[in-house]
Amino acid sequence: HIDGSTLARGFGVMLIALGCFELGMLATGRVRGRRGSRVRDASERSEPTPTHARTPYRLIGTAMGGLGGLLGIGGGIVGVPLLRFAARQPLRRSIAAAAAVTLPLAFVGAVYKNVSLPFLPGEDASSSVEALLIAAAIVPTAIVGSWFGASMVHRLPVDLIRVAFVALLLFAGYRMTTRPTATPVDIEPSARAGIGQSPEVLVTSPHWPPTSPTIPKIGNSAS
Repeated sequence: HIDGSTLARGFGVMLIALGCFELGMLATGRVRGRRGSRVRDASERSEPTPTHARTPYRLIGTAMGGLGGLLGIGGGIVGVPLLRFAARQPLRRSIAAAAAVTLPLAFVGAVYKNVSLPFLPGEDASSSVEALLIAAAIVPTAIVGSWFGASMVHRLPVDLIRVAFVALLLFAGYRMTTRPTATPVDIEPSARAGIGQSPEVLVTSPHWPPTSPTIPKIGNSAS
C-alpha cells in the first residue's frame, strides 16, 4: 500500500540520522579522551553502558525483519545502527549479533520471496530461476568477504571501524534518499490495442505522467 520509493527515502533519512548520531558519539568520546581519561582502550571512552532490558532487543529484531522485508535489504544495515542507538552495544558486538541474526532472516526471506516471485505482477517462473542464478554468483564472494571482514573487525582499531561504519551509513542513506521514483506503466492491453490488433509496446517518457496527450508508440496502431 506504500510506494517503495517512499519507504526507501524514509529509511535513508533514518540511516543518515543514525550516522550523524554515531559520528557525534565518536567525536564526544575523543574529546573526553583528550581531557585526561585513563581508560586503556581509547575506543572505550566513547562507548556507553549497554542496556540489559529485553524490550529494546525485541523492537530491534522486529525492525530487522520488518524493514528487511519491506525494503528487500539485509538485516545488518538495520540491526547494527539500532543495536548501537537503542541498546548501546559496542560496535564489534553489534556487528557480530547482527550477522548471527541475519542468517535465519536471509534463509526465510530467500525461500519465501523466491516461491512468491512468480505470482507477482509482471513476473513468471523464469524470475525465480534468474534470482537463483544471481544468488549463485553473489554468495561465494559474499562468504569470502564476510570472513575477511570479520577478521578485519578484530584487527583494526575500533575508531577506524566506526569511521568506516559512519561512512557506510551516510552513503547508504544518501543513495536511498536520492533514488528515482518508479514509473508506473500498469496499462490494460485493451487500452493499447484496437479490435483484432495485438497490444503495442509503449515507449514512455522519463517523466510520468506525460505532458503531451500523445504517447510515442512502437507497433501497428493507427490511432
